[in-house]
Amino acid sequence: MRDVKRVLVWALQVFAGAVFVLVGSRKFVDLRWAHDFARWGYPAGFQLVIGGVEAACGLALLLPPLTSYAALVLMAVMAGAAATQFLHAGNASGAIVLFVITGFIGYLRRASAMRRQAPRAREAAVV
Repeated sequence: MRDVKRVLVWALQVFAGAVFVLVGSRKFVDLRWAHDFARWGYPAGFQLVIGGVEAACGLALLLPPLTSYAALVLMAVMAGAAATQFLHAGNASGAIVLFVITGFIGYLRRASAMRRQAPRAREAAVV
């Protein structure tokens, strides 16, 4: 069962990482994003900041020491995306799904990291 969980979490990480890298990088080359961000009231170039954060954190999802931190940052970005989409389009389902997936990844990876560190903490307390 443990191997199934590990494979599931890695599959989610690869899926979410690919989505964030692809969508984030599109914000650099697709001018529609600049138009949409301006229409939503964000400053010029903000889509580049968001795209960079999405792409970088999408890659960081695949690096175990950074996974939970990347997931936390992506959850914040997706919360902002959900609010923006809900206010301007009335539908934020895509951002909400990605929010939940990244939260799930972050929770599972953080929990496994804490379990790995717990024996070390007990050993240090004994010394």
